[in-house]
Amino acid sequence: MSFTTTNNAYKNTLIKAYYYIILADGVINEKELAFGEKMIRKEDIDQNLFNKKMKSFESEKLESLIVSLKSDLKKLKKEEQIKIIAYMSNVANSDGFMDQTEWKMIYDLYKNELNLQLEDILQAQKTIPPFQN
Repeated sequence: MSFTTTNNAYKNTLIKAYYYIILADGVINEKELAFGEKMIRKEDIDQNLFNKKMKSFESEKLESLIVSLKSDLKKLKKEEQIKIIAYMSNVANSDGFMDQTEWKMIYDLYKNELNLQLEDILQAQKTIPPFQN
């Protein structure tokens, strides 16, 4: 698999994870949207690609979206998985409060689905918006 393919898979999965987490609690907050703008700049994601992907997810039910998100995450490298979970956590916290639904989803993904370590996720959170150096 080439770097470009992996990079595209990472970016597409990151956008899907972002879309899912901003809808998880049923309320889309302006701070979550602002975080998305920081995320696409940090990850060098084309704005048009981001908008197309976000629009394409609107027709999917959240239940099927999470199933495909889990599958997509499992295809990525561990480092990419950690970074996406870190992004999800930061998005969920961007409005000042992580809803129980958001927390449960993130926990299920990193602990049960991907078997990642919390310490790795916490470390990755410091390298991405809003905590990047």
